[in-house]
Amino acid sequence: MIGNPKIIAKMLVYAYRAEFDEAEVIFRLLPEIPSGEDWEILITMFKDNLIHMDMLEKVLNGMGYEVPEISPRNFPQVSDRNQALELIAKFEKAAYNYYYYLLKNTDFSMIDNGGNIQNTLKNLVEWERRHIEMIKKTLDNFKVRYKIL
Repeated sequence: MIGNPKIIAKMLVYAYRAEFDEAEVIFRLLPEIPSGEDWEILITMFKDNLIHMDMLEKVLNGMGYEVPEISPRNFPQVSDRNQALELIAKFEKAAYNYYYYLLKNTDFSMIDNGGNIQNTLKNLVEWERRHIEMIKKTLDNFKVRYKIL
């Protein structure tokens, strides 16, 4: 069980970073998406990543921590749209698993504002579950078969 507030805070900073990284990948992919429906799905996921970052920042601030300044990573340029969609699917599945792990393996009673952290993680698990469904639809639309979803 995670009961050390410093450890949970550091883990939430990594989640913040991952939300930023996925938003970067989605934003770079948007010009390659011609379909209105698929573009809407991806822009919604992009917006949701920004909301998730805000949620995590509020939780961290409530714990007395600041979110460090981050800058875009130098991800390899993915020239193939289907590979980029698969990368987004991997981000979504990893985010779901990560938030679910934190939710199930954190002793919230040991952390100030633990109830708020727990509720935020519950919300994030649900959002990521919906994102998995959304990216599945886009993968299906582009006839990409991604095995872990």
